[in-house]
Amino acid sequence: VVHAVPYEDDEDRVKMERPNEFFAPAKAQQGAVYRHSSSEVARQAAEAAVQVYRRGVLFDHDYNSSDTTKMYCTELVIFAYGKTQQPLPGLHPHHLHLVGFESDCFLPSDLQHCKDLKQVTTF
Repeated sequence: VVHAVPYEDDEDRVKMERPNEFFAPAKAQQGAVYRHSSSEVARQAAEAAVQVYRRGVLFDHDYNSSDTTKMYCTELVIFAYGKTQQPLPGLHPHHLHLVGFESDCFLPSDLQHCKDLKQVTTF
């Protein structure tokens, strides 16, 4: 699993872990797995995500969707699918304005509502 998440005990970079590590109870108490309706597009997105991992891209603590030199979780997924023959349709960043934080970013729920991604399982 290629993913972007900040860690307190490790460098904040895009990571690649085996599924049993990624879904370990200490890291994930609940979640869902989604798959693209096209296995070819899914393969292309996976290859793009692995390339981001190999470049050692840092985690984006500013959640800036317009700068791909650093990436956060949802941005990584959208970026990877953007490198395929069929980018994910209809996704637009949300403007978040919180105390001490303001950014235009994508939310995980955006992926849940994407018509090209189908839920495989939940835990």
